[in-house]
Amino acid sequence: MCQQWQLLGDWLVNDQRRVIIKHGGPQLIDITADQDTIYEIISKVLNSSWSMEEFMRYLKEKDLAV
Repeated sequence: MCQQWQLLGDWLVNDQRRVIIKHGGPQLIDITADQDTIYEIISKVLNSSWSMEEFMRYLKEKDLAV
């Protein structure tokens, strides 16, 4: 089953980018990181079938998840 991921917001905050990504359900993910990391995340997740758990594991590996 393909999960739905949407980019809801993307803006510059000081010298970093902040994005809001929505999963198929009600969950929102708010990430602030350097521009290259944000673009890598966007390119990997928006066209993927990753589950929320897979995405959170990826963020943890990048030291972006709490």
